[in-house]
Amino acid sequence: MLVERWLRFVVDYRWVVLVATFASVVAAGVLAGRLHKDTSANAYIEPGNPALLYRERVIDTFGLKEPVVIAIRSSGAGGILTEDGLRTVRSLVERLEAVPNIDADRITSLVSRSSIAGGAEGLEVTPLLPDGEIGAQLVRSVRDAIDASPLYDGTLVSKDRSATIIAAELLDEELSAETYQTVLDLTRLLPVSQDIEVFVAGAGAITGYFSSYIDRDAGRLVPFTAIAVTVVLFCAFLTIRSAALPMFIAAATIVVTLGVMAASGVAFYAITNGMVVVLIGISVAEPIWRSEERRVGKECR
Repeated sequence: MLVERWLRFVVDYRWVVLVATFASVVAAGVLAGRLHKDTSANAYIEPGNPALLYRERVIDTFGLKEPVVIAIRSSGAGGILTEDGLRTVRSLVERLEAVPNIDADRITSLVSRSSIAGGAEGLEVTPLLPDGEIGAQLVRSVRDAIDASPLYDGTLVSKDRSATIIAAELLDEELSAETYQTVLDLTRLLPVSQDIEVFVAGAGAITGYFSSYIDRDAGRLVPFTAIAVTVVLFCAFLTIRSAALPMFIAAATIVVTLGVMAASGVAFYAITNGMVVVLIGISVAEPIWRSEERRVGKECR
């Protein structure tokens, strides 16, 4: 039979089989390093979904990219449209412009937007937050401009004037994780008064957060599972070899699986961390079952 001949080949040429298996695992490990992580919000949507297709058309037509959105909120009197609030907005925008992966020309904020009003000679276009010292007069002019601009009222600045947003587009969405962490560090190091809070959100931030979440979750879940299973194996067999060999099989299974995924172009998603734990359980279940089968057979004899 074919199975019998295969088993006999494996036994007769066991060293060749072991070397070939080890080489395959190493090659899969090299490929696993190229595994792509898909942490976008669209990762769980069917590629042919009409909403996703229309979104891609909008991106291609208008050149829009996933932004990192920063909200600045003040609980003090006057809300965000105060001297401290506007200084915080300007300071944060200046720092964002220095981040390598942020498009400095595509940052939407009070600093980049203009006020359009009718004057004696026609339309007058002036920056909402011009350069120069921020004083009481400038604060009043910004507040008046927002009150007179329905386009910004409730969008760029909240209707109760307690918060404003800064939307920064990314140059390379593949670097969203690093950019997200950089923006977080900027907001933490930003000197602000006690009544001002800064929040980081947006699709670009979500993508970056999921990327760091996958790494952090895998760094905790997989080692904990491996240690727990190893302890269970040792308690079951009471030998180091019986505990180490199944774990080696589990590690090889995970490496080969990830390598095949990378070679096939399958991405690693946030929920794929659960697959790694399942592979560990399946890999060690066979040795435990075989051992119990042999024990029961000996007792029957």
